[in-house]
This record gives sequence, structure tokens and C-alpha cells, in this order.
Amino acid sequence: MFVFRRDTGEPLFPIEEVAVPQSDIDGEKSSRTQPRPVLPAPFSLQSITEDDVWGFTFWDRGKCLDSFRSLRYDGPFTPPSLQGSLILPSTGGGGNWGGVAYDPARNLLVTKSQSYGFVFKLVPLDQGTGKTASTTMSREMIGTPYRVEGYRWLSPFGAPCSRPPWGELTAMNLATGETAWRIPLGQVAVGPFGLFKTPKAWGSPNIGGPMITAGGLVFIAATMDSRFRAFDVETGTELWRAQLPAPGMAVPMTYEAGPDKRQFIVIAAGGNALAGTKLSDTLLAFALPSP
Repeated sequence: MFVFRRDTGEPLFPIEEVAVPQSDIDGEKSSRTQPRPVLPAPFSLQSITEDDVWGFTFWDRGKCLDSFRSLRYDGPFTPPSLQGSLILPSTGGGGNWGGVAYDPARNLLVTKSQSYGFVFKLVPLDQGTGKTASTTMSREMIGTPYRVEGYRWLSPFGAPCSRPPWGELTAMNLATGETAWRIPLGQVAVGPFGLFKTPKAWGSPNIGGPMITAGGLVFIAATMDSRFRAFDVETGTELWRAQLPAPGMAVPMTYEAGPDKRQFIVIAAGGNALAGTKLSDTLLAFALPSP
């Protein structure tokens, strides 16, 4: 998370330049360094070792471990390669789409995150097609002699090969740069035919951001389990949840209506085709108690 003063553009916390792995593609020159903020601390998984490769059983962990050993991986900023590279944080996370929410009264910033890898491989155009599990991540790279093939780094059971939690919600104190709280977010059905529901501590991949009310509530849907949740902005304690007809992979909004100015919270529970969820065309409005 990079934080800047809005009036001057100066960074609120120090930023350092760190060495990053270099491209091994002929004719491609990558930057030798990338900027990294000293604070706040990263809010999603940044790197992985063989010990962190995960599975439900020895068998599927072994498959993930074989995959890990076959790929190029040099930590964050590993570039795509002809060999195939593990990208983590991936194009699906940490923060991704949905943005953050800010509480000016408490100077707290809240963001969701997800932690799993993608594989990206450069393939010469004169070679046949390979694994293209994600059509959104596989395409010809116009102006180059390559196409890129990208897909989620998953086990044979369809779960991430990285250790959970796979989704989290984090609050950052912008006065100090310290993490105020960090909790797993959501659950997900995995395994053969999606029969296994993960524990709460494992979190869920998620799409969509949070919203904070003046009363100190953080509202977020986003998760694969089709739930809409409210948390205490100061502690991260879950205070409320509701079942949705499909995942609410959107950002909530709020408004006041009626003579008593009753507050409503609205979420679009449409699901997401690219994430493979149930789809819906439902908008739901939840009324907060009258003042």
C-alpha cells in the first residue's frame, strides 16, 4: 500500500528501491529495481517457499510441489518466461478490483485481499496452443513473437496451491502505518464437486471492495460463499451477516431515505462469470435500525 499526502504528493511513509529478478527473454530489458513502501506492512501473501506449498492430502500437495519445482520463481516481480513463471502476488491479488475504504474519524484504511498464484508462460507464436485455463489471461502479445498463456495455480482439487488464508480483510492505522487488525474473510467450497466447505480461518478468494459507515461499520460481500457481512471497524469483529442469492462481487453503497432519514445499505448480488460463481440479477437493500 502506497500512501501519499493529497496536497503535495509526498509519500506519507518511506519508500525504498529493491532489486528484482530480471527477464530472461531475448531482447527484453526489465527494470533492475522496483519501489516498495516500508509502511504499511503488506496486506497479502508476498512470497512462497517449498514448505508453504499446500494441499488437502499428500497426493494433491505433491502435485502442487511438482508444479512449483517446474516453474521459474524468484519471489515478487518474477517475470513471465518460456519456462513458465509463478506470479505471486498474482493478477488476482493482493488487492485487485474493489478498492479500499477510509474512515476519517479514526484514520483507518480498510482493504480486502486475496492470496493465490497465477502461472504465466510465454509461447512462441509458431508453436501449438497449450494450457489456457483462463481465457482472460491467455492471448497473443501484439507486436511480439509470443503469446502469453495464464491460469490460476490450483491443485487437482481446484484449491490454491498456496497455504490459506486465501482471502483477508485488513485495517491499517494511517497515523502510524501499523496494521490495526487482519482477519480471514469468507469461506469457499472446494474439493471434488465442491463438496468440502473450508473453515472460516481459510478465507475465500474475493472480488469487490468494502464500505465504511459513519457509525463504524465495515460492510463487504465479495466472497465466494454468497454472504454479506458487517464488521466493527475498530476491532474487525464480525457483527452481522446475510445470505445472498449469488456472490456480491461489487462494492456496497449507502443512502438515507424517508422522513426519518433511515439508512440503507445496497449490494449488487450478481456473481461473476470469470470466477465461475452462480449468477444473478439481484439488487438487495438492507435497512439499518431507525434512529
